[in-house]
Amino acid sequence: MSKNAPTKPGAQASVSMDCSNPAEIQKPKVAHAGLLKTGGFGDVANASKPEVMAATESWESGPSTSPGQNIIPGNSLTTGPSSESSDRPTGLKLVILVCCACMAIFAQALDTTIVAAAVPTITREFKSLNDIGWYGAAYFLTTCAAQLLWGRLYTFFNLKWAYISSIAIFEVGSLVSGSAPTSIALILGRSIAGIGSAGIFAGSFIIIGFSVPPRYRPQYMGLIGSMYGIASMCGPLLGGVLTDHASWRLCFYINIPLGTAVGVGIFISFRPTKVNAALQALPIPVRLAKLDRVGTSIFVSSMVCLIMALQWGGTVYPWKSARIIVLLILFGLALTAWVFHQYHKNDNATVPRRIISQRSIAFASVTSFLMGGAMFSLVYYISVYFQAVRGTSATTSGLYSLPIILGLTSGMLIAGQLSNYINRFPPFMLFSAIVASIGAGLITTLTANTPSRNWGCYLALFGVGQGVGWQQPLLLAHTFLKDADIPTGTALMAGCKVLGGAICISVSSCVFHAFLERSLLELLPNIDTNIITSAGASKLRDVVAEIAGDDSTRAAELLTLVEEAYNRACRKAFIGALVVSSLAVISSAGVGWKEIRFKEKKSEDNMHGIRLLKFRKGQRGYEISGV
Repeated sequence: MSKNAPTKPGAQASVSMDCSNPAEIQKPKVAHAGLLKTGGFGDVANASKPEVMAATESWESGPSTSPGQNIIPGNSLTTGPSSESSDRPTGLKLVILVCCACMAIFAQALDTTIVAAAVPTITREFKSLNDIGWYGAAYFLTTCAAQLLWGRLYTFFNLKWAYISSIAIFEVGSLVSGSAPTSIALILGRSIAGIGSAGIFAGSFIIIGFSVPPRYRPQYMGLIGSMYGIASMCGPLLGGVLTDHASWRLCFYINIPLGTAVGVGIFISFRPTKVNAALQALPIPVRLAKLDRVGTSIFVSSMVCLIMALQWGGTVYPWKSARIIVLLILFGLALTAWVFHQYHKNDNATVPRRIISQRSIAFASVTSFLMGGAMFSLVYYISVYFQAVRGTSATTSGLYSLPIILGLTSGMLIAGQLSNYINRFPPFMLFSAIVASIGAGLITTLTANTPSRNWGCYLALFGVGQGVGWQQPLLLAHTFLKDADIPTGTALMAGCKVLGGAICISVSSCVFHAFLERSLLELLPNIDTNIITSAGASKLRDVVAEIAGDDSTRAAELLTLVEEAYNRACRKAFIGALVVSSLAVISSAGVGWKEIRFKEKKSEDNMHGIRLLKFRKGQRGYEISGV
């Protein structure tokens, strides 16, 4: 590329390639005064107007790949105006920023898993076993529904203040959940917390992506991802301790000091990037109009219909009932309308066509959906298995869940380091899906008498599989997309993961309750099954003792049958994790196998020079060199 592109004072020269036309790849377009005039963007005097800047931004944000190209451009590994070294925090500010991002992900992940150990106690206090799926589904539903919206908010509004706002919403939801007097209030609090959680999850990776050099992003994201694993490891254990020795309400109150510390740290250490500065300079009404409120409303409506149908089907209402059928029909219609709306809006859609039309982005989104569904659904019901089938306390069930979380954390850290040497995404994602499928398959064989060494290995194997591929879709979005599209791409990957969790938890809940009731009726035909199901997993033995009275022999027989019924139901719920993990093997293979080469902009001519970088094997290992 020529470094002598003509420029005029007051008219910056910007270089871009029309990658949608292979013939244009070698013909850089120079946007100077004449082009602005003849290209329909107005004259130089109008070039600084927000409308013109927004138009130029849209013009420059075309597809980042084209057929037949040997390079894979990627702005997560690109330095440009938004990634200029002078804009990145250094020293103490960088340390504070990374610590805050880790704490934010820790709090968000803790809120995701800490409630699992407390669910049996909550259902007993509120007598709401039928709501067990909603405690997770409500959280994941709003997280998923708001995820794409947060991607737009981070694009059109100040990243720093939008991120702090997400923390504030998360704190409000935690406060409502902790003080909930009823099951409905708890579900409402979980819904509010989910909205904030969506912004925290995507925002943490976006902030780090813009704050560290491209070549170090895999390691930093691996570090942040490991916080998810550590929090997930601490969540069931901490939830069990608080539930058994204090109150389950502390499981939610604990988020308040963590969130406060993160908000203060981000306020001090993070300097907003210059990415999308032109869009963020638009008038507020214009920016609000670009949030695609219509598309977001349609998407939320479709998800509500789907989750309600999955939650009620087979438990509250028969699957053939008019209510369930209508909800499923409405879901299909709303989803179709949303897809049509996204196609029609194109670059102004919640998910612009230029992003989702890329093969690797599309397949990575599907993989993120499937692996997220497998992880969250299995974590929820493994706690029920330990407490109901093996008779453990909430604290012990948290301890027994450690192998899966240790495997998850180890897999994340290993993948972060290996990314320096294996510069392709499919090997990580395929390994992740295959190993997780094997682990999930072994978990479906659990019984009340399975030796601890066996189920420990099964859980660890599943965790390692999940960990290796956990952050790969996020890294792929940062690698394949331009800086301006990174917020949307990150939100898309995160949204798919939590959407998979919301749907799979609801499906697993339906399967669990259906098979539990069927098994209880089969094994205990002369006993009212509602007495057993309403007790919750943590109080099964007390209820069985009340039914048996003073007859200890009958109590032991009844308990064995009840444990068998719960075991059957849990194993059926675990099958869902096996199915979606297996499907992820197929979707992972669809991600592009091309070698990753990074495109980095020089600090020259207002950062418009472009230099291609690639991995090569040097004397001190693999290095990045220019070509």
